[in-house]
Amino acid sequence: MSHWLGILCAIGLSAACGFRVFVPPLILSTAAIYGSFELPPNLAILGTEMGLIATGAALAVEAFVYFIPGLDNTLDVLETPAAIAIASLMVAAFLPPMDPQWMWAISIILGGVTAGIIEILTGITRVASTMATGGLANPLLSTMELLAAVILSVLAISLPILGGIVAAIVLILALRKIVRRRWKDS
Repeated sequence: MSHWLGILCAIGLSAACGFRVFVPPLILSTAAIYGSFELPPNLAILGTEMGLIATGAALAVEAFVYFIPGLDNTLDVLETPAAIAIASLMVAAFLPPMDPQWMWAISIILGGVTAGIIEILTGITRVASTMATGGLANPLLSTMELLAAVILSVLAISLPILGGIVAAIVLILALRKIVRRRWKDS
């Protein structure tokens, strides 16, 4: 995969991390083991059965907790730093060799910020859902987030250009909603 396609793939995966942290690593693991996706060397662990089992178990726990109103809001707070870290690591793995300072700066900007903004949007949306419905609509919201993470991850891997475009659109929409909410609260 060319470096540009790899970066677009990583941006799409980073956006998916903002919806569900463990979906992109699980999709990458599955694509590497059962498909023909070649992982960057820094993510080689995902190409093993142990990587698949670990990411699958982590996603199962994450998905289960998101279906419990109240705990889902707590998980949003705890997962934001994890989403930023995992997204940054994914971007770093797909970047061409470069000075580590530049690699991490670019990785945090492209991956961490992307995942963080989307994670903030999902957190705001979940709090609004909890306040409006007492948490009754949260499982539906969690299902939609899970589907968004799966679709975006698959797009990022199979069609990196389209995945990057979709990630950019989602990021722009998330920023608009966050800014509008901020102005409304002021």
